[in-house]
Amino acid sequence: EDIMMLAKYFLEIYNHKINKKIKYFAKETENLLLNYEWPGNVRELSNAVEYAVNMETSAILSARNLPPRLRMRASTSQYIEKDNGLKKMERDLIADALAKYGISTEGKKRVAESLGISLATLYRKLKIYDLS
Repeated sequence: EDIMMLAKYFLEIYNHKINKKIKYFAKETENLLLNYEWPGNVRELSNAVEYAVNMETSAILSARNLPPRLRMRASTSQYIEKDNGLKKMERDLIADALAKYGISTEGKKRVAESLGISLATLYRKLKIYDLS
């Protein structure tokens, strides 16, 4: 709650300072800000919002314009915090590849190739992760 209140305050300050007209944070941006631990406290939040405002070219502050260290820590923490982090990461990689290449036989061949595994291994993992 306090994080978004402060982030909106900093957005207003840096909008004025840098002469931008960013209206609000994208939902994904809000989620990243809320789930980040903020070891540098308010100063780090201020710096992150300033960085993002400088980088943003639209009226909505998107997550891709947050500082890389914040995006990286947030994206890896979802795997580190959970017991089966590597399994979840593997499942997510396979699911993303399936979404990209499709679930046809040819698509699965491309998935296996892109992941550097055999087609038999892919089929086994599809069964394990209930992705078929």
